[in-house]
Amino acid sequence: MSDKVRIKDDDKKWQKLKDEVQKLGGGRVTIGVHGKAGKTKDGDLTMANLAAVHEFGVTIQHPGGTPYKFGPSGEVIFTSKGDEEAVGVTEPHEIVIPERSFIRSTIDENVEEYGRIIAALMAQWATLKRDRASVYKVIGMKITADIRNKTITLKDPPNAASTIRRKGSSNPLRDSGRLGNSVDYIVKE
Repeated sequence: MSDKVRIKDDDKKWQKLKDEVQKLGGGRVTIGVHGKAGKTKDGDLTMANLAAVHEFGVTIQHPGGTPYKFGPSGEVIFTSKGDEEAVGVTEPHEIVIPERSFIRSTIDENVEEYGRIIAALMAQWATLKRDRASVYKVIGMKITADIRNKTITLKDPPNAASTIRRKGSSNPLRDSGRLGNSVDYIVKE
């Protein structure tokens, strides 16, 4: 998977907010899953890659060869290689992970609230009641908290039945909690 992702999101309200923040002059705040978040527990992906997979969805061409067996209710259970109970292996197939936006959708759902917060913070900055770095910090903290919450509350589209069995949860973005905890903000002066 490439580390480079190009996104075009024509959200004029969000752009207006970004333009307002630019009036602070110098510096910026970035919010999302940054490279410093590290890799997934199996080390196959960076947390930023995993976030992109969920944010935009992806179709994977799986080569097949995954061993499986049948559970007590006839459901397919994927096993590890060498499992003596395996009854077969999968053929090559597509795996579709649907879009489960948690970053863009959070911004879209809260853009008016963020606009009010930014306006109030800018008024404090303009009257020297708050410095630029603290304005960025408050913006970063608020949006980060909202995005993290979305990783807990998002329910649709649901996980596949096999994923629910594997991880024991139907919450599509919640496994260990690491994805949500990887969302952060960085203030750059």
